[in-house]
Amino acid sequence: MNLVDAFQSNHHFEDVMKKENNYSSKYDERSTKGYSTSKNSQLSLFDISDRLSYKSAYQGLPEKLAKKYTYLSFENHCYLRIALDNTLHAKWDRILQKPAYKHLNATQLKHVVQLLKRYDADESLLKRHNTISLNYRKK
Repeated sequence: MNLVDAFQSNHHFEDVMKKENNYSSKYDERSTKGYSTSKNSQLSLFDISDRLSYKSAYQGLPEKLAKKYTYLSFENHCYLRIALDNTLHAKWDRILQKPAYKHLNATQLKHVVQLLKRYDADESLLKRHNTISLNYRKK
């Protein structure tokens, strides 16, 4: 797969995530994750416990990848750079303030975690996305 194919594949994934977020951004009239709701007080389906779960994965997966791919000489933050750049389609810190996890919206956070999980299963995707990330950084 070349860079164009990888970019298009990433856009397809982004479209799927947009559709998911459209659903998850709607409010549920039922009780959500132990919080009661009323007509005037409804919680998003992407509640606090979901965000904490994604934050935990966001912080833990890069360390797991660094231990798995020791021969790539990437430090744990490199995996975050790759996933963030490929989620935002640019050098991430030109779009978000640091630290990124505090400024990602729900869709972006889910996408970053999904990419990190995919990198664990697909080294070739990781390498393709690293090339794209380096291109965003003109390296």
